[in-house]
Amino acid sequence: PKMTTLLFDNLSLLGFSPGNLDQITSVKYSLKTLPKLVQMFRFQHRLYLFLFDKIDPKKAAKDFKHLQELLDKSSELEFKKLLKQWLLNLRDSAGLPRLMPRYFVSPRLCDLVELFLCLSLHALLLDQQRLFGGSFRLFL
Repeated sequence: PKMTTLLFDNLSLLGFSPGNLDQITSVKYSLKTLPKLVQMFRFQHRLYLFLFDKIDPKKAAKDFKHLQELLDKSSELEFKKLLKQWLLNLRDSAGLPRLMPRYFVSPRLCDLVELFLCLSLHALLLDQQRLFGGSFRLFL
């Protein structure tokens, strides 16, 4: 519950807006529903795109330009392949947990929340460094 609250707060600080997601998933975005939403692939897709855009806007726009909407299985597979590549590239700088194959097949809720929390903290740090200069550090 505490990690979910931290994730929700981080996403709020970063300006996350679920857009029309509640129409797609039939679940309204809130702190209470976040654990349920995190387990839905459409929400994960939206959240990864949002966080990657906060981490590296130019690269994210280039890499995911044609994957904003997942229309079929092949685009979903292509997204997962790019996702894995991004996560491996960010693993050290973002302090990500060791990536297990289950992250890409059937991830557990606690694994997903931890992963999104690490990504959101990294995005917040980069955002603050852009605002206040490279010397800004987060002390956790």
